[in-house]
Amino acid sequence: MVKMKSFGDWQIRSGFRALEPSWEWIGIHPGITTSVMGALKRSINPNSQSLGLYICGGKGKFSRETPSELLQIADKTGLNGHELVRASKLSAKVDNTAIQDGYQLYLHNFILADNGSWSVVQQGMP
Repeated sequence: MVKMKSFGDWQIRSGFRALEPSWEWIGIHPGITTSVMGALKRSINPNSQSLGLYICGGKGKFSRETPSELLQIADKTGLNGHELVRASKLSAKVDNTAIQDGYQLYLHNFILADNGSWSVVQQGMP
C-alpha cells in the first residue's frame, strides 16, 4: 500500500518564502522550484548518509533517473526500492494523466528519509 501526503499551497509558499525572503510574493516564481530543488540535491546528497535524507530526480532528463536513484538508495538503506519506484511513478502519473489541466511535468523530485518517509515535488507546464 502506498501512502501519499500532500502539502497545501500555503505550506509550499512558506517553504520557498523562507528560502527567498526578499522576493515579493505573488505566486510561485517560474524557475525557483527547479533552482531550489537542484541546490538542495547538490548540497544534501553528498552528506545524505549522515543526514538520513536523499533527493532524487530533477528537471527534464534528470527526472527520468529517479527510479534508478531510488533503487540505489534502497540498496544502501534496506528500504523497499520497488515500492518507492512505484510511488514515484504513480505520483507522476496522477499529475500527468488524472489531473486534466493540460500541464506536462518537467520537474519530478523524490525526497526520501532513512525511515521510509518520502515526499514528491513536481511542476508542470502547459
